[in-house]
Amino acid sequence: MHVLASFGSPLSDLVRLPFEAYSSMPSDPLSVKLIGSLPVVAFLALLMAAIWRQSKKHPVRFTGDSVLESVRKF
Repeated sequence: MHVLASFGSPLSDLVRLPFEAYSSMPSDPLSVKLIGSLPVVAFLALLMAAIWRQSKKHPVRFTGDSVLESVRKF
C-alpha cells in the first residue's frame, strides 16, 4: 500500500496532466482565437439548420404572394 501512495492520487493526475499538456503546446494567438470561436460557429450552424428544417416542414406564405398555391394557408 505504501508503494501505491508514493505515486500520488490517480484522480489528481487525471485532472492535472491534460492541463499541463495543453499549456506546454506551442501555439500562436491566431490559432487560439480560431479554436475559441469554433463553439460559436457550431452553435450558429445548428441554429440555422434547425430553422431551415422547420421552415421545410411548415412553410408560410408571405402576404400578397398569390403565385404559390401549394403552400399551406394559416
